[in-house]
Amino acid sequence: MPYSSTYPISQYRVTTEQYAYLKAVSHGLSKADYKLLCHIFVSTISQYRQINENNNGWLPIPKQFIQAKFRTSDPSNLECLNLIEISRSYTKGKYPRRYRLKNHILDDFIQAGFSNSGADKRLVSIVTGRPSKPETQTKMLSETHIPTLIQASIDMFRVCYFNRASAIEHLNQLQSTYIQAPNDRNRFRFFNDWLIFDAIDKLAEPTNKLGIYSFIPSYTMQNTGRISTPLQSATRAMKAAAYSSIEDLHNYDLASSQMALLLHQFELYRIPCSWLEGYINDPTRRLEYARTVGVTVDIWKKCLYTILMTGHIPTNIKWKDSPVVEALEKEIHDPIELVAALGRLRKLLSPLIKSLKLWHKIIESQAKQEGKVSNMFGIERPASDFKNTAGIVAHLLQGSEAYFIHLLTVFSWKYGFKPISNEHDGLITLGKISYEAQQKVRELTGLHCLELREKPFA
Repeated sequence: MPYSSTYPISQYRVTTEQYAYLKAVSHGLSKADYKLLCHIFVSTISQYRQINENNNGWLPIPKQFIQAKFRTSDPSNLECLNLIEISRSYTKGKYPRRYRLKNHILDDFIQAGFSNSGADKRLVSIVTGRPSKPETQTKMLSETHIPTLIQASIDMFRVCYFNRASAIEHLNQLQSTYIQAPNDRNRFRFFNDWLIFDAIDKLAEPTNKLGIYSFIPSYTMQNTGRISTPLQSATRAMKAAAYSSIEDLHNYDLASSQMALLLHQFELYRIPCSWLEGYINDPTRRLEYARTVGVTVDIWKKCLYTILMTGHIPTNIKWKDSPVVEALEKEIHDPIELVAALGRLRKLLSPLIKSLKLWHKIIESQAKQEGKVSNMFGIERPASDFKNTAGIVAHLLQGSEAYFIHLLTVFSWKYGFKPISNEHDGLITLGKISYEAQQKVRELTGLHCLELREKPFA
């Protein structure tokens, strides 16, 4: 569950129109209450995709954090002004109280941004209203020391390019669709892509290529060793628009990286799984299995990765909060057919599930015995940090995936390509990544299971 951001809110920049709007709707609040509003606001929009996909817009904030950072503030004052909602169901010491921005606040804030979307717009601090310089310093989501390899990789991303005019055209189309059909799906797609565009546009400078702008990205390092940049969370259509008409640009990702790394783990622990070997070696199987279940490849993959992360395939569709059921429901609406699809999915995945359960049991037992979990970076976290086995799985697999990508990035100078964006399981580059570069990284990491593929954005 995403928590409120540790981003320094005073450095978050908005247009003068957006600042004026926020001050107007918060009229009568104390300084402490307004800062709390800004914190909820910045936390929400900086993690918009994650919060809305996984938590329906709710943001958990511990009471102790509010008392320490905002002292005399009272969240109920924001609720009285219809700025936020408060969920008062919580578990003391385990799950904190949750807060959610009211829809109309974000709606009107974005409209205020559209009222002045020119490249010369004036930007000010969301807290003080004073002119503020952009924040480009590397940030982290934990107190973990940043490994040398990750810092070296970050240093290679000196500039990123995007097609500003094409991105704005894409946003105008999304806005038009949302206005014509104001449902949750259209709202999410428009808001997600607009907030990402807004973040990079604040840093943008024109280049000598017509319509192409550049920016120096800031980075957030996650506990697993991944780094996040704004465009990484954009929709495929947004990326296609933003990266269009940029010469010699290439989009790479690691083919079935999580499944390949899972097989690598199985081999380390001598866990047999012919199903997984066949799935990885035959790329046509994902489509074949998706058709067998009766869904698209995207939904099939979502179900598969849910199982990887210790998810469960329920026996009926009444299972509360089942990610598998929720995924299938997006494409199968008839209850009888939905139950049948669950049965087909369970039958297909049963050989994998057997091996997975054994691996989950092993890594969970190791974590308890050693009191810690260490991934390929050597990033160690206490076993008590992990509320469930899924967190251990993510730490191990995402760590290996990130290690491969970071090492490949560091070798870019030697193999003649220029990285412009880290995509967690891939890279966007100027110039092609050669087979020799990939082979070198495979040899150094021992991750011979990983292979880059080039693909279109959409």
